[in-house]
Order: sequence, then structure tokens, then C-alpha cells
Amino acid sequence: MAPGKLLLFAGTSEGRELFARALNCGIDAEAAVATDYGRSQLQELGGKIHTGRLDEGQIAAMLAGGTYRLVVDATHPYADRATANIAAACAVRRVPYLRLVRPEQPGEEVINCTDMAAAVDYLRDTDGGILCTVGSKQLEQLCQLPDYQKRVYARILPLEENLSACRALGFAGAHILCMQGPFSAELNAALLRQYSCRYLLTKSSGAAGGFAQKLQGAKMAGAQVVVIDRPTSEQGLSLTEVWRRIAAIWQLPEECEVSAAVRRRYFPLFVQTANKRVLVVGGGQVATRRVQSLLHFDWQQVTVVAPQVSKHLRDLAGQGAICWRKRCFAEPDVGQSDVVLAATDSSEVNRWVVNCAQDRGIFANNASDRRQCDFYFPALALGETQTAALVGRGGDHRQVARTAAKIREVLRHEDNGSE
Repeated sequence: MAPGKLLLFAGTSEGRELFARALNCGIDAEAAVATDYGRSQLQELGGKIHTGRLDEGQIAAMLAGGTYRLVVDATHPYADRATANIAAACAVRRVPYLRLVRPEQPGEEVINCTDMAAAVDYLRDTDGGILCTVGSKQLEQLCQLPDYQKRVYARILPLEENLSACRALGFAGAHILCMQGPFSAELNAALLRQYSCRYLLTKSSGAAGGFAQKLQGAKMAGAQVVVIDRPTSEQGLSLTEVWRRIAAIWQLPEECEVSAAVRRRYFPLFVQTANKRVLVVGGGQVATRRVQSLLHFDWQQVTVVAPQVSKHLRDLAGQGAICWRKRCFAEPDVGQSDVVLAATDSSEVNRWVVNCAQDRGIFANNASDRRQCDFYFPALALGETQTAALVGRGGDHRQVARTAAKIREVLRHEDNGSE
């Protein structure tokens, strides 16, 4: 493998994917992010992470202090100042530089604006609610709109600094939607309808930024999409092309598999359940299987929140084995729980549930996204006097099931006094 380090400016989902892949393939990779939130998205991967906004001089100093073989700029398409600083610093230090560009997606029947100021000028001559999905940094310009406090609904990441910024600008709580994507077209449409928004304000964020889902959701809700164009027409490489360059430099196969030596990051901890309350959000097959496993143990209370549940869960509720709240999930539901399981058929709802729990320091599991789990839900093998739990680090659930079946057979023989 070639010597030298890879420095990745990772402000996007593509950056996270590259960082994970590089580490898994044994590359000495470091990541740089601007915020603590960005750091939180990478921490579970391991590797060195630099946190903080850097100017050209600071980036050049970082490059001078390390043996970097390649720098990849995977910052957001609208982070034009960061991109300029990274490129200039690499030129000064003569470190090879690649720009990862997220392809734009064309949109029909949209209003294109060169920048936020132009979008404000357009919206000033309209009436009706505005669902703003451009983040919290540019919200201040929307304050130029008459009645902005009544018209604008700001969808922002669920971070305290973002919420504080919105409040400082005069936005009431009912107009601040703290949510983390990805967002489906159906959810975008539901938000537009819920808040009677006639306009959806967005950036040209590409496929990874959910642009197509915004267009589709707006069409479903009969709303007009207003798009803030990217600062410049960027030249660069796709995610696949960047990885091919990295693979060539470090002499790796393009389809590098996860290293078998990846460190384990989940400790198998058996806890006392008699004084614990568990919340399961969802009522379908996955939620039913989760509840069935939970009820092998003595919990203080098992609560299921879902407007509809399976027949088995209805029967359990009728027997008093579980508490069923027949409605959609609400954020306060997590407040009285020690463990939260998100097991609906909506990845967006699952992510919201887990975010609500993790914000309160409650252990949570997302049935649709392993990356967001504080713990994995195991396959169980239960004997009369022994309990075994099994999880896998990959995605082969069948292998885990086969191994768990073998362990159950061993326990059965031991319980029957067989050798």
C-alpha cells in the first residue's frame, strides 16, 4: 500500500462514505469537518477528525504538518468559500487535490434564483406560507419579508445552536421544525400541507440532498419550488470517480471490502430489566418481533405507540402484557422510557424517534439504520439457566440466524441433560 495520508474534508454524506471506505480498506485517513455535528456523524467510524472552520492559512499549516498524499474536498456544494480555501492551500503546499462534486438534478416548473437575496425579492411579491429547507445560516435574509414570522417555517437540523439562531431572529416554536433527513416525498408533502405552505425554498442539493423528493413532495402538495442556484458551475469528480483515484494511488481494488480487522465498537452488556421501561414505536412485523423478544424478560413496562398494530400485539395489549397507545408517535413519548426502539415502516419517522431519544440521553435503536443505533437488537438463544445474544457486524442476517439456531440447539441439549 502506498505511504502517506488521505485528508478528507467531509461535509456531506458522500464525504462520510469515502471516509468509512478508506478506513475500512486500511488507508491512513483523516477527516476535517466544520462543526461538532459533522464530527458526530463520523465519530463511530474511528480515525482522526479535525473539527473547526479553517481559513486558507490554517489549512496550509495543517498540510505542512502532515505527510498527506492526497486531499479530497467533499464539502457541501454551497460551501464555496471552504472549497476556495482548500484548493488554494493545496496549491501552495503542492498537495494533490480532488473536488468531489454532487451532480445537480434538473427540476421542471421551478423558480431559479441566483442567490438568497434574489429568492427574497421573488417571495416578497407573493403570499402564503414558505417551507424553508436551506438551513439556519441564511434565515436572517428571510426576515426582510413582511410578516416573515407568520409566513416562514424553518426546517433545520435538531441542534441547539440552530434553534437558538431561529429564536434570536424572532421565529416562534411553531415555526421551527427541528428534523434530520433524509426526507421522503410523502413527508415533504405532508409538511407543506400541515403548515399550508404554498412555497418550498431549497438549494440545488442533488440526489444525496433529497432534491428529487422535494420536487415530488411539492408537486403532490401543489406548492411552488423556489431554488437557490449553486454559487458557481463546479468542475470535479463523482463519488465513484474519486474512489477510483484513491484506489489507484493506494493500490486497492475498486470494490474494497470491509477489513476483517475492523475494531468492535459494541460491548455485549446484559442489564437488569425489572426496573426498566421500554418504548417500541411501530406496530408492524418488525415491531411485533421486537416485542416478542422483549417479553421473554421481566420489564417494568413495555409500551407500543402506533395508530395500528398487528393482531398479535392487539392480543398482548388485551392481555395486559403491553401498553398500547393507539396514535402516532409524539416527542414526549420518549420522556418516561429507559430504552427506545424505532421500528416503523418509515425511515424518516424512525430517525426522528431515535433523535428524540438520543437528545435526552436515552439508549435507542433504529430498525432501519444501523448507523444510528446506540445498541443492536440481538438474535436470542434462551435456555433454562443460560441466555445468549448474537449480532453481526455485516449485513448477513441469515448467517446470524443460522449461528443462533446452533446455539439454541446446544442449550436445548444441555437443558435436557444431553452431552
